[in-house]
Amino acid sequence: MEKIKNKILIIFINVFVWGCSGNYSISNIDKPMPDYYRLWEKAGDDEIGIKKKLLECGGKNPSGDMISINDSALTYICMVQAGYFLLVSVNGKRENHNVWCMNWPDLAACQKGANIPKPSIEKRLSSDYCKSAINYQFCKDTAPNPAACERMDFNNPPPECLP
Repeated sequence: MEKIKNKILIIFINVFVWGCSGNYSISNIDKPMPDYYRLWEKAGDDEIGIKKKLLECGGKNPSGDMISINDSALTYICMVQAGYFLLVSVNGKRENHNVWCMNWPDLAACQKGANIPKPSIEKRLSSDYCKSAINYQFCKDTAPNPAACERMDFNNPPPECLP
């Protein structure tokens, strides 16, 4: 029962964060949610750089696959500390608001002295996301839909999975 409640909570958080982004509002509710990496920005960085940093900060997937609330908070804090802004509009200004720590101050990630991850190239390259993109057998063994691995080009992984 606790796992179901946590999954519902994570879905709610993602809908809240994405729903508050400057690029998504009630006026375009009929459109799909943007990928998570599209909600981040940093001056001078491009889409590939943002995807890389999300993976380096511990994100499961640049598109925003679900991870635990605490891991989401850790990834968020890591991104902010690396100079990125989540495109959430508050009073017409884009600001970083840590909804995880505002709403769940008891999370381990929100405690004084929390072990916030530092971006790591090794973490990115060894992430399940990248291992699935470059290793057919790993993809078959871990993919929710192993048949999708048949259509992938393992010789040309996505740029965020290259060193």
